[in-house]
Amino acid sequence: MNKKAENLWADLLFNRWTVTHETAGGTVNAATTAPLMPKHVHVMDNLVYNITNTNATAHTVTVQVREGSLAGTVIWALTHLVGASSTAHVGLSGVGIKAPAGDVLRVTTDTFLASVKASVAMSGWIATGEGA
Repeated sequence: MNKKAENLWADLLFNRWTVTHETAGGTVNAATTAPLMPKHVHVMDNLVYNITNTNATAHTVTVQVREGSLAGTVIWALTHLVGASSTAHVGLSGVGIKAPAGDVLRVTTDTFLASVKASVAMSGWIATGEGA
């Protein structure tokens, strides 16, 4: 195995990160920390989220992965119609979503209803550029 491949495997195995966020009602806003170096890249491996609707009517919720800020470019999105008094649970692995070098990944939801609660957990690794 060459040096680049060894460094990439080392990043994948040892430069891990995890972020969780839960709301009591309203919008999820979970973000990774800023990379230590401008060339470092956050790579998301896993995304798990729950959306609970305690309202008597169905509600549409979109989960988005963005680069950088709340107004950042949407990299990935999925819209759910959550039925009355029900829960949507989604677990994705091996997603491979990358932030631009030196930027953060952010997961948001677009609901503002107090009756809709959401939680998110995401994990991944940081590519340091040594193997990329």
